[in-house]
Amino acid sequence: MAGPRRAAAGLDAGRLPGAVRRGARLFALRVLDTAGDVGDQALRDFLAAGHTTQNALEVVLGIGTYTMSTLANRLTGAPVDDQLAAYSWELSGYGVDAAFML
Repeated sequence: MAGPRRAAAGLDAGRLPGAVRRGARLFALRVLDTAGDVGDQALRDFLAAGHTTQNALEVVLGIGTYTMSTLANRLTGAPVDDQLAAYSWELSGYGVDAAFML
């Protein structure tokens, strides 16, 4: 799923200190790559970067919220908001619009 990966990459542009930001980005990518089965070492690395176990659950919640929102919007054909129109694209030949918020 490209959208969440782009969102995880966008963590590098945030205001968190470098190690904390990098830890969040790597953990989010690990959650995506393993469908949540990140393993003990990845969780230890995340915690060592300055995060908490609550933050780990917040990463999962964020991925889940993004995923459910994207699926619901595509299923219902929800229109793209004006402020997101610049980020919309259409799947060639399918007539499906989608927007990614980055």
